[in-house]
Amino acid sequence: MPLVLDPHAPTDFDFIIGDWQVDHRRLNARFSNCTEWTTFDGRSSTTKTLGGFGNLEDNILHFPTGTVRALAMRSFCATSGTWSIWWLDGRQPTTLDVPVTGKFSDHIGVFSTNDVLDGVPRSISAENKRSQLTKANLGDQLDGGIRSSHARIVTRLKQILGIDGMRVSVSRQFGHTKNLGRKAVRLA
Repeated sequence: MPLVLDPHAPTDFDFIIGDWQVDHRRLNARFSNCTEWTTFDGRSSTTKTLGGFGNLEDNILHFPTGTVRALAMRSFCATSGTWSIWWLDGRQPTTLDVPVTGKFSDHIGVFSTNDVLDGVPRSISAENKRSQLTKANLGDQLDGGIRSSHARIVTRLKQILGIDGMRVSVSRQFGHTKNLGRKAVRLA
C-alpha cells in the first residue's frame, strides 16, 4: 500500500513514475573521439518515496555482455530547490556513485558533479527532458579541459500501461540536439 504523499512535494520527476521499457544507446569509449555506439534495452520501475520528495528507480539493463541490475535514488531539498541523484550499480553493490545535483527549469533538468575516473578528476553533466521522456548523460570533462564531444549515454522510455488486464506499450518518438561546445550532437 503506497504511503500518503505530501501535497507540497515537487512534481519534477513525475514523468518517470511507473513501469517502462527502456532503449539505451551508449558510446563505446570515453575521451577517444569514439563515434561507435552500442544499443541495448532494459526495464525500469520508479516509485515515489519520502512523501513525494524522492523516488527510487529499479533498473534491469540488458548489456550485450550480460544483464545488470541497478538503482537510481533521487531526493529533493526544499531549502535549495535542488535534486540529488545517486546511482547504485549491482556489479558494485557496496558503492554509491557520487550524486549529480541540479534542478528543473522549463521542463529540463540539468545536473552535474565532480568525480574521479581511473584516478583522473572529471566533471559530469546530465540532462532530463520531461516533455520528451529522455535522459542523457551529456558527457564527461577531464581535469584540464578535455571534453567528450558526444553524449555518452542516451535513454528513451516507453511506458507500459495496463488496459483491462492487458499490458501494452506506448512509445513516444523524440530526438533533440545538444550543443556541447565543439559540435552539435543529435541525441536519440
